[in-house]
Amino acid sequence: MRMKPRPRKLLLGLLFTAPFTIGFLGLTVYPLLASLYYSFTRYQILTPAQWVGLENYANLFTKDELFYKSLWNTVYYTLMSVPSSTR
Repeated sequence: MRMKPRPRKLLLGLLFTAPFTIGFLGLTVYPLLASLYYSFTRYQILTPAQWVGLENYANLFTKDELFYKSLWNTVYYTLMSVPSSTR
């Protein structure tokens, strides 16, 4: 039994894009969503993650002494390196 040309082209297109789609989902989308989820938890390797909500972000902005320094270093590095590396 032969497939109609249109579904066959669709199937071939999906097969050709499958490696990119699988790679994109597995190497980009999943890590992005997992890191977003873990940013709202208290997670240590040997124990299950515990949901803490915005507590991590509140601590980051209020109690972490190095956050603003690292933020400034990132901005400074970007302002110095990007213009000097473009032609």
